[in-house]
Amino acid sequence: MGGKLLTKDEDLAFENLQKYIFLARNKLTSIPVLVESTVDKVKAPVGRIARCNICNHTRPIALFSENKICGFCQKRKLHSRTEEWPRLGPNPENPQSVKESDEITWVACSVKHCGARYPVFDIERLRGKPKCYFCRKRQACPIKECSDCGCKIVTRVGEVEERRPWWVKGKQLKSFTCPLCVAGYPKVENKVVTVERLLADNGYEWIGIHQRMAFSTPPLSVQKLLEKFGWDSFRAESGLFNLPPRLTPLRIEGKRIHTPTEEVAIAIMFWVKDCKVQRATCTICSEKMSKEKMVPACGRRKCNLKADELCLGKATLLNE
Repeated sequence: MGGKLLTKDEDLAFENLQKYIFLARNKLTSIPVLVESTVDKVKAPVGRIARCNICNHTRPIALFSENKICGFCQKRKLHSRTEEWPRLGPNPENPQSVKESDEITWVACSVKHCGARYPVFDIERLRGKPKCYFCRKRQACPIKECSDCGCKIVTRVGEVEERRPWWVKGKQLKSFTCPLCVAGYPKVENKVVTVERLLADNGYEWIGIHQRMAFSTPPLSVQKLLEKFGWDSFRAESGLFNLPPRLTPLRIEGKRIHTPTEEVAIAIMFWVKDCKVQRATCTICSEKMSKEKMVPACGRRKCNLKADELCLGKATLLNE
């Protein structure tokens, strides 16, 4: 007897279900991308400056509060009695005025969701990881994005209109080139990121999956997937794996990814559409196997050496 077991609609739904399962299996797949370059205590011009209403010195724009008072005077205000502070005048120990062309040390905030760059006067006193004032206070950081490299530069509080990303259409924003691009520092660097990291930092919508269908840990079986999301979630009408009409740039640990989002999605779907998973070499037996079957060789999460779980168990028994 002839005839199909599945209708065309059911066939497409099954194909989407298969893609979803293999995308979850490829969460450790490595994808090469171009990301915003790393900044670690580099010398570059001061850039935009403003004049303080108290000490009358010119400072980098990042060091100002909303009432146009520089950070040095603001700090002095906190350590002085309110009635005395306006009469104190400028502190002679504070740095003198700077010009836009003067060199200063630039650092990037170490908080992953921030990563904004800002200048530091006394870099020798910075002994730990840099952390911007706004992240220390758990406040939203006012930023301006570079039109060339896409990095985030801390700007003056109150310049809210400049927080909008430069790629947003509508009212055209003035182009802005950060001091590091002016100084000629590299704009991008090569980096290998996992699918899991990309989804954690950017959500699921950019790859055509609804956020409510985020992957579970451990992965669910086919039966439990259908029980949780329903068969309709995988039908053609659901729009599953349909990329949004306008894709915004991705970010990883606060840094902008310069590789177009569509290219990153295509690189991931290369593995998914053919039902493949990326393989890696076991450190112990030197055989290639699926990355999902491998664990850190020394047991530490950040260990770069990976080994098959069975091989590692056998090696541990032999050593005992």
